[in-house]
Amino acid sequence: MDNQVAAIFLGTILLSVVCITENAFVCKDLTQQMLKELEHKLGMDSTVHESFNMISPSMDSFSLLSDLFIKDVRRTSIYGGRQCSTDAMNNLPGNHHLRNTSCPFHLVMNRDPNRIPAVLMEARCNCNNDEPCIGGDVNSRCAPIKYFVRAMRKTALCGADGFYEYKHTLEPISVGCTCTMEHWTYAGNLKMSLG
Repeated sequence: MDNQVAAIFLGTILLSVVCITENAFVCKDLTQQMLKELEHKLGMDSTVHESFNMISPSMDSFSLLSDLFIKDVRRTSIYGGRQCSTDAMNNLPGNHHLRNTSCPFHLVMNRDPNRIPAVLMEARCNCNNDEPCIGGDVNSRCAPIKYFVRAMRKTALCGADGFYEYKHTLEPISVGCTCTMEHWTYAGNLKMSLG
């Protein structure tokens, strides 16, 4: 028994010495040139990250979707129910990310053969404009949360080589849904929605 205790004690000391020795090695940071090469390799060498498009899509040199681009968007539901009800949410597993939301959504594949990438994942709100948010005020409504991603789109322009031209664009996709309040104003006896 004493030999086992001694072996465990010696093993622990040896392991500690090895860890201390290995931790004594200091990693170096990549040089600026190495970082630029890595960003280029990963396709992340843009001057401004696409998350800045949440502020203003016009900040970038990319253009928003216009009549110049050829569009053929089709959406296919792939995950999640489409019900706008508390019961539908309660039927989800306890750790499900939509279980406690007031604006449930389902996921769809957004396909367009005239876009690169041709397939994007997108969220679609389950509650329509006539229904309030789950557990919300009567004037509450679910609205999509938009995010702009970079893409290439086929244009209606034909290049000198006879092939369609592709241009950079910012593609708006829905990444979720949130509860918003409708704003009302009264003009005499007429109640009008302001959006």
